[in-house]
Amino acid sequence: MKRNPVVSAAAALTIAAVVAAAWFGWSWYSAAHSSSLVYDRTRDTMLQAADQAVINFNTLDYKSPQTGLQLWLTSSTGSLRSQISEEMSTEIKTIQQRKTITTARILDAAVTQLDTDAGTGTVMLAVAVTVNESGSSPFTRQESEVGTLTDTSSGWKLSGLSYPSGSAS
Repeated sequence: MKRNPVVSAAAALTIAAVVAAAWFGWSWYSAAHSSSLVYDRTRDTMLQAADQAVINFNTLDYKSPQTGLQLWLTSSTGSLRSQISEEMSTEIKTIQQRKTITTARILDAAVTQLDTDAGTGTVMLAVAVTVNESGSSPFTRQESEVGTLTDTSSGWKLSGLSYPSGSAS
């Protein structure tokens, strides 16, 4: 019995399409559930939190220091948060006496360490801080900062902030 070449070609194409669909489906599923993808998402989430927290820590207005310092508290955890709470009234007085307004923007940032099991990480950031002191012309200083972060129930928070040696502070 002779087979119809059109039916044979259609059957071969159907089998090839099913095999290709299965392979692409498996590849997509594997990529979507890869441990490296989870790590990458965690890294990106931590980096975004670090960027915002460092902006918060470098942006203050002497007219409403409580608002800025409240952002410090919201962006921090652990001993850093405790230190801010303890020194809040002193910080408010200092900010109001200096009559300074600072605004910050992140120039660049990179994760230097991430331990997803421990929920900790470290980020190095280049920050431009514009300082506007009463009676002076505004100026911008660039500095490097190192943020240590901890994953909390409400997201990544700064647990430490320091300046590498040689950086402005």
